[in-house]
Amino acid sequence: MRRRRTPRVPDVQKVYFIRRPDTKEVKIGVSRMPLHRLTILQCGSAARLEMAVMFDGTYRDEATWHRIFHEDRIGFEWFRESPRMTTIIEGIRAAIARGAMIDTPPGELA
Repeated sequence: MRRRRTPRVPDVQKVYFIRRPDTKEVKIGVSRMPLHRLTILQCGSAARLEMAVMFDGTYRDEATWHRIFHEDRIGFEWFRESPRMTTIIEGIRAAIARGAMIDTPPGELA
């Protein structure tokens, strides 16, 4: 009988924004394995989910993002994707593409 291998858990935590495109809802969370987290959430969702963005961060950073978007909270770690959130996600993605380190949260939002 073959033994199932346990995936190696990285040492670095990631803050992630997982988006449900059809309803413009976004889950902001933190995980050492954010793509695995997306898979787990997808298994429980009839709707398609996608990773909007992920970057190095901590539970404290996650809490800060929750405070930044508190007006858009719809429950627990889920938020409505406001135009402001979309702009921030796009800005983070552009910064990552340029190879920039992500300030969590960006200085102007803190």
